[in-house]
Amino acid sequence: MAHYTGAFDRRDLMRGLMALVGAGALGMPSLSFAEAVAGDGYFTPARRAVLEQLSGAIIPQTDTPGAREAGVPQYIDALIANWAAADTRAMFDGALDAVDAWSRDKAGKGLAELSPADLDTVVAAYDADAFSRGDWPYRRLKDLIVTTYYTSEAGATQELRYELAPGVWEASIPADASTRCWAV
Repeated sequence: MAHYTGAFDRRDLMRGLMALVGAGALGMPSLSFAEAVAGDGYFTPARRAVLEQLSGAIIPQTDTPGAREAGVPQYIDALIANWAAADTRAMFDGALDAVDAWSRDKAGKGLAELSPADLDTVVAAYDADAFSRGDWPYRRLKDLIVTTYYTSEAGATQELRYELAPGVWEASIPADASTRCWAV
């Protein structure tokens, strides 16, 4: 397996998403979304407030529920409390603390204290800065927020669309030796 070199491409993203989804599925096979978030969680109240604001800014509520309304912060908190190793917990703690410190430095307030307009501005600026300097812990946190949202009931059933058999069924189509099959 190759070591991380600082470059980030689609294959790394897909590999990470698959590992994340697989680990989450294996870690809590008998828990529903509501049952998973029922515990006390891991994050301090201050970090939980930062996670809630950050989640809401990354995927805001529109005509569909946003990450905050879908329960993403609570689920991530439960996931970290019940699954993550100490180094993973420390990484996410550091990422949340870094976002909050950046907000205090640039906006004069912590992320949890910002107005909605200021929140969007600060998170957009931090996001651009973090990605330009390769802030891997923040990238993982953002990836976790997005993945958790799109695997939640609200994200999967209201935000995304699903078509069981896309296209039109044609029982018989002309084929020869050069006809290629579709990948699923």
